Amino acid sequence: MSKKIALMVAEKPSVAKAVATLLSNKANKPVRSIFSKSKYNPVFEFEYMPIINNPNPLLRVTSVSGHFMAIEFPEIYQNWNINAIKELFKT
Repeated sequence: MSKKIALMVAEKPSVAKAVATLLSNKANKPVRSIFSKSKYNPVFEFEYMPIINNPNPLLRVTSVSGHFMAIEFPEIYQNWNINAIKELFKT
């Protein structure tokens, strides 16, 4: 079975590092910084606790920079109670 990778994106680099450190400590796994195309947004990687159908999930945590100033999302995406999470990735 191939290793599955989950990506978590935080609001800023310090939060990404804190989340990665917290979750990796909970899983008893070391966190490592891996290559990132942005020197401002590092990527932290670690193996997380085994889950069903994925014995060694790999988590990557990074952050974003800047602000969205002029993007108008359709009304359906302006609701915090969206049930179809996959739909958010299509916008």
